Amino acid sequence: MLIEKNTDLEKIIGKSYGEFIRNLKKREIRYFLWEERYWPEGTFEFIKKYSSRDFTELGIWNHPDTGQMILFLVM
Repeated sequence: MLIEKNTDLEKIIGKSYGEFIRNLKKREIRYFLWEERYWPEGTFEFIKKYSSRDFTELGIWNHPDTGQMILFLVM
């Protein structure tokens, strides 16, 4: 399976956790689905950096294609 690069996601993620938060809020994005296997390489490790003051976990699932998935509410 060929996975295409998601340049829109990479623009929203930006270069840092702080930039990611600013981009989500600027675009009024309320929900974010983190997928373990599809988080872009070369960016910060979201799952190690995120804070409960910025995100609330709404659900956690596992899937053979994506690995762990976590649905977040952007605070």
